[in-house]
Amino acid sequence: MPFSRTSFSKGMDAEHRAKAFLEKKGYRCAAHRYKTRDGEIDLIVEKDGILVFVEVKSRASFREGLFSLFPRQCRRILNAAHCFLQTQETSWQAMRFDLVIVKTSSEIMHLENIITL
Repeated sequence: MPFSRTSFSKGMDAEHRAKAFLEKKGYRCAAHRYKTRDGEIDLIVEKDGILVFVEVKSRASFREGLFSLFPRQCRRILNAAHCFLQTQETSWQAMRFDLVIVKTSSEIMHLENIITL
């Protein structure tokens, strides 16, 4: 019987690829799979005083990834970000919300400021 990957394992693989991709760009990972009762953030990274909350999507095409982030999920990400900030003693110069799309062919697209407040 051929090996069948679950959506969970595909998502975890995409998150690890996204983390490695961002680290190569100079980001430092502050948290991975940060969970609260109100939401979850796949990656929280920082670079040059900017705190970045990252949603990672694994899709067959970048187009699918671009249309896979829905308002309810954005609210959950914002709620989790709020909880994370309340637990921190550090302050950052700025914050933003990014999207990283990992295609099944392992190509990666990084989009900055996908959620505006």
